[in-house]
Amino acid sequence: MRPKNHIQARRQIYDLMRCKIAGKSPKTRKQLLKNYQMIGEILWRHHQIGIYQIKMKHVLWFFNQFLSNHTPNTCYHYWLRTAEILAVANKYQTWEAHLRGPWRNAKGQPFKDSNRGRKATLREKHIDDRT
Repeated sequence: MRPKNHIQARRQIYDLMRCKIAGKSPKTRKQLLKNYQMIGEILWRHHQIGIYQIKMKHVLWFFNQFLSNHTPNTCYHYWLRTAEILAVANKYQTWEAHLRGPWRNAKGQPFKDSNRGRKATLREKHIDDRT
């Protein structure tokens, strides 16, 4: 369902992400949910889409245009939150090759493919399966 305003877009992303944040303190969860909602609102204000209508061109606009005047560290943190949203929406695996850019590094350096490091994990539980 396409949200009718930015408040519905924020609510949509909140409902999607609130059950997926595992092992965080309440304060951290609140801040993460606020960041997710802000990304959803930015995308709605520019493209009038919700998280379920997101396409690759919207994500690339977000990184290339919206974040163009931000510091590399800020871009990196937005990239982390966006990657988590896309992972929950089951779009990250197919779009990962297109999401390689200077925003993947806190210092703004170009992306280097590596097999080192821990892979991101999110709970596999669905929102409706709260048991």
